[in-house]
Amino acid sequence: MDPNETLAMIRALVSSQLELECGGELAELVQALDEWMSGGGFLPHDWQVHWMRIGI
Repeated sequence: MDPNETLAMIRALVSSQLELECGGELAELVQALDEWMSGGGFLPHDWQVHWMRIGI
């Protein structure tokens, strides 16, 4: 899996769902998390634990 390609695909799907105004809460939450992390926000706790464990 290419994480950059996956993120691009997720962003495209979220965008299309929001444009249709029927994407619902999941699309809004994914968009909010993406904006938060892209703007320098911290990772969610469950993602941090893995990175801390491997020393990154």
